[in-house]
Amino acid sequence: MKYLIIFWLGLLSFRNEVKAQDFELTILVQNVQTSDGKVRAGLYDSEGTFLKEGVYVAGEAKEKEVAKLVFSGVAQGKYAVSVFHDENDNEELDTMVFGIPSEPFGFSNDATGSFGPPTFEDSSIEMNQDKTISITLN
Repeated sequence: MKYLIIFWLGLLSFRNEVKAQDFELTILVQNVQTSDGKVRAGLYDSEGTFLKEGVYVAGEAKEKEVAKLVFSGVAQGKYAVSVFHDENDNEELDTMVFGIPSEPFGFSNDATGSFGPPTFEDSSIEMNQDKTISITLN
């Protein structure tokens, strides 16, 4: 009986470990023109948080043409990613008149919007395993 209880407890803990698995999202940011500043990325888990509240990472723009950023511990689900090259390292996307970005930027799926950013849906990716995506700066 003692072994049966240990067996069932072992199965239950194994099931919880599999269910709670987190993944790693690697982002290869293409078309980095200079090594000034940092390349920054935001990870968003819904339309309501898209470009407002997310998880952020920053990486040095030391590699020519490509910067690599990594989000660890990403739960299974749908996400969108925005990136920009913070060339002056002031931790924000600088804009011109009418809010048009003056620093290079991009979105997952290389999505673009008409007269503004793309939608969460157009930029969304499904996380159900470790994943590497590429985003080209505009």
